[in-house]
Amino acid sequence: MTQAPKGGETLDAKMSAKELTSYEWEGMRDGGDRALFEGSEPIKVTVGAGSEQKTWYLPKKLLTHCSPFFDAALNGNFVEARSQAVNLPEDDPIIHEIWATWLSLGNCNGSFRFIDPDQTYTRAWILGDKLACPAFKDHVMSRLLDWFDSNGWFCIDTIELVYQGSSPGSKLRWFFVDCFAWDKLNGFLNHNTDEIIMFLRDMREFSEDVVRREVEAGTETNLSPVEKKHLYYENPAFEPDA
Repeated sequence: MTQAPKGGETLDAKMSAKELTSYEWEGMRDGGDRALFEGSEPIKVTVGAGSEQKTWYLPKKLLTHCSPFFDAALNGNFVEARSQAVNLPEDDPIIHEIWATWLSLGNCNGSFRFIDPDQTYTRAWILGDKLACPAFKDHVMSRLLDWFDSNGWFCIDTIELVYQGSSPGSKLRWFFVDCFAWDKLNGFLNHNTDEIIMFLRDMREFSEDVVRREVEAGTETNLSPVEKKHLYYENPAFEPDA
């Protein structure tokens, strides 16, 4: 069972203020990850700029184990390897908070409150892609699936974000294409016909993916994205925590 940090401090406050002891870290994930916490030096990770900037102190072993991005930065021929600190001024601290929570707890079940959850988790998936962390991407994808299951539609701005921040053929793109195709099949888009037509005309790449997916998917178009969720996980056998 996950243990809370000592002293009654919140996880976020502890990570932001100083390094956690190896005992406190190892209690946050399952015992199998203990070696990634014990004796691991803290790495200062600073995200954002100005008044929005935020800093975490994260175990090096855990960072480099979970993310080839951090492994290359801290163990390669980069300035970060010499300073043993990583500065990401162009990244969003809110999105990195989801990453830091997953890194410490092994899930994305924190009590996050977002104005636009669909866009926030989309940005988190894109961050996971940047950090080359498929396990994190799968946990975030499970949140996107939950959101779609409850709401049934992603706003056009979110689809534009997907195509700005992900690569052709990515599972994130296919997920959003399948969500659109499912809504179209079930008539959920009929009330926004003019807006949808303009969007498809402007988003040529997305439109081509929708057509390609309908041709290639065959009978799978009769299944909702939630029913075929394994298609969108990097690990098809992934099962999200309850």
